[in-house]
Amino acid sequence: MSRLRNFAITATLSLIAAPVAAQTADPAMLQAERDALAKLSWMDGTWRGEAVTGSGPTAHHVTQTERIGPLLGGTVKLLEGKGFNADGSIGFNAFGVLSYDPASKRYTLHSYAQGHAGDFVLTPTETGYIWEIPLGPMTIRYTATLKDGVWNEVGDRVVAGQAPQRFFEMNLRRFGDSAWPAPPLFQLAETDSRSAPLPSFWRTVTYLGCERYRLRRPCAPDRDTGSHRYGGPRRLPRSLYADLDEAFWRVPAYLR
Repeated sequence: MSRLRNFAITATLSLIAAPVAAQTADPAMLQAERDALAKLSWMDGTWRGEAVTGSGPTAHHVTQTERIGPLLGGTVKLLEGKGFNADGSIGFNAFGVLSYDPASKRYTLHSYAQGHAGDFVLTPTETGYIWEIPLGPMTIRYTATLKDGVWNEVGDRVVAGQAPQRFFEMNLRRFGDSAWPAPPLFQLAETDSRSAPLPSFWRTVTYLGCERYRLRRPCAPDRDTGSHRYGGPRRLPRSLYADLDEAFWRVPAYLR
């Protein structure tokens, strides 16, 4: 019985170890992935601007925000886009994972948006990138360019034999680095568990934070010194940071 038990344990450990052995890192492949995604490093950071879908009186205007950053040692890139309506509600939200396969030499954007998901080919260009969504006889083509600090992206419906029909355009400017996808909370692990100074990355205390902790408005820190405009430096409850991720984008421009 003892020998049977030992055999079972050995067999189980072998099954557990097998996937680990099969997933030994390939330095050459990892470097190829990093080098490929480095071509799109201009996207990293936080961006804000205007996006318009449609045209004329039915056009939908939103304040578009993007936060983008590398993960897995720079071998993948995470993207989240949020569009805010005039009343502060979310009018659009999408999440994407951008990767590169050295074997096929192809970039893939795995996208989640508005209840849909899919894998789409993305092709870097000298000035930006192009990615497409095939829809039977029609193709949705997004073309992005970076010029003079402005990220312009347009969307066109493309049908063979017909002129492209534009239905989307956004123009964004980069306004800062992004600690995302690493939450600011991780950066506070060694601070007092009851309170922590506001990370310079956020550069703001949002309306949500102001309301919840009854801080005097305007309660955003000074851009250069990090000190608050009223009352000098302030220490905030640590629990506030759980709210910042969502609420940061809602703060009016005059507080940023």
